[in-house]
Amino acid sequence: MSKRILSTGLLLLSLYVCFQFSTASRRFPTRGAIPLCCTRVSSIDISEYVMDTYTHQAANRDCVSALIFRTKDKREKVCVDPNAGWVQKFTNTKHP
Repeated sequence: MSKRILSTGLLLLSLYVCFQFSTASRRFPTRGAIPLCCTRVSSIDISEYVMDTYTHQAANRDCVSALIFRTKDKREKVCVDPNAGWVQKFTNTKHP
């Protein structure tokens, strides 16, 4: 009986961890540490999750053109496509 409870608990824990990673990657597709530069960007509207300030990264070797936003909780940096519609509206509204 205890093996069955332990197995069920491990299965539920595994499902929970997988679910957390899957929802995080949809919300912040380029989530995580940015070692040297952004090598990919997202065009998904995450304006409600990011701060008003950003850094522009020019394309160079492996790096792509990107705006790097920090999330409001200041734990993540997110690489976004500077040509995405929401980015244009967001930056023009915040920094005319």
